[in-house]
Amino acid sequence: MLSTIRDPEKPAPAAPPGEPFDASKSPRSPIIFVGGLACATIDADLDREKAAHFYCAKKATDLNLWFKLSHLLPFRAGCWSDDMRLRWDANQNDSAAGPQVRDIGVNSYLPGVKNYPLNSTGNGAEGMLLDLYGFLEGNLTQSLGYQPEEMGNWYYDFRLGPEIWAQDGSFQRLKTQVEMYYNQSNPIAASGETVSAKRVILVSISMGGPVIQAFLYWLEDPRFWTNSPTGKPPGKAWKSKYLERWVSLSGVFGGTSMMIPAVVYPDNADAFMLQKVLPYVNWQKIRDMAASWPGMLWLNPQVLKKDEILVRVAHRDSRWPWGPVTWRNYTQSDIPKLLAETPGMAKEIAAVYKSLEPWSFENMANFADLGVDMDCVHGSDVPLPRGYSYDNGLERPPTVFRYDTDGDKVVNGESLQLCRRFNTSVESTSGGLGDGSTGFRFRELVYPHLQHGWEIQYHGSMRMLIQTFRDIATENAAKASAVQNANADSVAYI
Repeated sequence: MLSTIRDPEKPAPAAPPGEPFDASKSPRSPIIFVGGLACATIDADLDREKAAHFYCAKKATDLNLWFKLSHLLPFRAGCWSDDMRLRWDANQNDSAAGPQVRDIGVNSYLPGVKNYPLNSTGNGAEGMLLDLYGFLEGNLTQSLGYQPEEMGNWYYDFRLGPEIWAQDGSFQRLKTQVEMYYNQSNPIAASGETVSAKRVILVSISMGGPVIQAFLYWLEDPRFWTNSPTGKPPGKAWKSKYLERWVSLSGVFGGTSMMIPAVVYPDNADAFMLQKVLPYVNWQKIRDMAASWPGMLWLNPQVLKKDEILVRVAHRDSRWPWGPVTWRNYTQSDIPKLLAETPGMAKEIAAVYKSLEPWSFENMANFADLGVDMDCVHGSDVPLPRGYSYDNGLERPPTVFRYDTDGDKVVNGESLQLCRRFNTSVESTSGGLGDGSTGFRFRELVYPHLQHGWEIQYHGSMRMLIQTFRDIATENAAKASAVQNANADSVAYI
């Protein structure tokens, strides 16, 4: 059920005409929204020496790469998939830095970063493929009076993966954006001290969940802070100052079995039923594109049973095509071997997958206390494929031989529930979102039969989210009032 939720007792305040909005006078905590896989719009300038076909462009400016349906038209699909595909330098595979992206003249960028400031007041559609959080933003505005200046979006290239985000400035940009929203939302006393700080709320969905988890991990990883002024990571002190809480919706915290066909050979359902509609598209080229993305490889399943068969592949003797069939079975730990044995797969891809080990979900989950309060919201009891059978080899679409009954149609239950391990150093609670309780670090809210990502549209979860943000604003106002009473020089909220 889709719904707009309004609190009749507290209608949204009207902004004074002609006056610019001053976020420092609002009791509301600023919010930064983070999208999931395939959410960000990607453009590029082309300066290529070679192209996939003679009819493909070599030179272009502000060419859209992700995403338009016209990319799948005849004589365009092959050009598009080749421009979106990352190339990896095989000579770097054994270096300490790991595989490196090779420059082929496709200079991609994010329009959301290029065209809008960090504290942009536009909506999510300005740099995302869809206005993903439009329902939530509308409800926050109508129910609590949130203004555009109090809500922003962080964009990232979902193809690149955490190792690159940690080094190319993506995580640093999120850190800067959090600080900017914090600073513009808090009044400053005459002494220069912040008065009753309103900290930032991070809201993520789907792949955005592990991305934020990796960001929090990065903030404490000394590998990336040797050149900082202090030589030390910001750590929990930074989190405690700037972050109020993290709200995760449908977080893919342990990968998903549905990612397997995307990087081996897609089935019709994985390709949005387009294989039958667009038979001219070379789906192996689409596979090569997807498999070249560390972000996609990172989402392969990592928390299933260690001896569980994830993929089985039929093998026949080429001399006796009608002879007996032998089967090769692969578990989640065999994924590098599966990638290496997939016909046509670039040999560097297995090394790219291996380079993601420091960012494995198991490794990050053992990093128990993330240093920020968390609400983990997801669905359950919706089936999804859990085991794939390539009956005709790895160059044909698979069939499903096992289903998972405890997922959200896209992500396995074990993956959704991995958030329970994030704050094991403190006592968790079974209290629901927005129940008015305070003082605990972790809350999990499960909606049976709710599909992946529908928390931002479902009436029940929307009401709980609004109540959570209302409780935070109430606490902020109470803190500001206490400071005002204690210090006559403090700035009061209006």
